[in-house]
This record gives sequence, C-alpha cells and structure tokens, in this order.
Amino acid sequence: MNLVLDQRSSTYHVSEEEQYSEQVLIEQAKTDRAAFRPIYEKYYEDIFRFVLKRVSTTDLCQDLVSQTFLKALNKLNDYQFKGVPFVSWLYRIALNEVNLHYRSSHTKRTLRFDTSDLVRMFGEQHEDVVDDEKQERIQRILNALQKLKPEDIQFIQLRFFEDRPYKEVGEIMGTTENNAKVKVFRIVERIKKIMKLN
Repeated sequence: MNLVLDQRSSTYHVSEEEQYSEQVLIEQAKTDRAAFRPIYEKYYEDIFRFVLKRVSTTDLCQDLVSQTFLKALNKLNDYQFKGVPFVSWLYRIALNEVNLHYRSSHTKRTLRFDTSDLVRMFGEQHEDVVDDEKQERIQRILNALQKLKPEDIQFIQLRFFEDRPYKEVGEIMGTTENNAKVKVFRIVERIKKIMKLN
C-alpha cells in the first residue's frame, strides 16, 4: 500500500433544506436524465477528492469518477433516502469503483492522509512529545496500517482520515451505524496490538 501525507480539505454534510431540494432533483432525475446534471455539478469535486485520496494518479481518478457518475445515473431508480446525504450513496459507488480497480489491476492501494489523522485515531494529543518520538510513533502506526486488510483501512480512512460520522461510514461501507462503530473499535484495538508487537 502506498501511504501519502495529504492536507484535509473536504465538506461532507448538507443541511435539511439542501437535502429536501436535492430529493426533489433526484426524483426528477429518475424520469428526466437532464435533471441529474445539477447533482453531477454539485458533487463532482467532492467525489473527485474522495477518489483521489485512494488512487495514485489524476488520470485514473478522472476515469473512476466518470464511472461513478455513470453508474449512479444508471442506478438512480434504486436509490432510497436513508437519513444520510445523497452524496454518501455516491461515495459508496465511488468506493466500489476504486475497489473494483484494485481487484482487477492487482496494483498497490494508495492512501492519502495528514499526520494529525493518525493522532486523532487514538484520541491522544502529545503536546510534550519530542519530534523524534512523535515521528517514531507515526512510523509505528504506518507499519501497523500496512498489515491491515483493505476493508479495515477503508473504515479507518472514512472515520479518522475523513472525519465522517459513523452513520455515514456505515452507509458508504454497506453496513449499519452500530456495526461501523464496532468494526472501527476492533480495528483500532488491532492496530494497538500490532504496534505493541513491533
């Protein structure tokens, strides 16, 4: 897996008012494909950033984003509102496209994040830690992440590196909010065990 440090830059949540107007557009787009255009324009950049954090090149990212919106348009009649923003459904399709790419290409996965994400994962703030100690701890976390399954990494990435609520993590990963919480807790515990062994 390729681990790449990145700067946080994203917004994931929409207001109830936006959700309502979005639902109207979605219902229109189910019968009139042209009504999908405002949704595409609204979320293209979000989906692009989401995919770019998971792949190595901009060209590959553009291809996967195109596939994501094509599949979304084709599956729009299957979409049902489940209490999370529509974009979460798009993220789920995008993540499936990324996973499909890695399964078929057998290339190393890319994971982009900021070092503060690693600290937040354990809920610790070490203001008094010397830079050398901090770097060593970060390296140990990175080594532990390398030993996780791709699905485990996806849970960690969504929850800690992208700061998503558990409900949205569950929606994107195709599980319940409670199951997402349990999975993330277990993954963090696994990371801690791996770090103790090294």
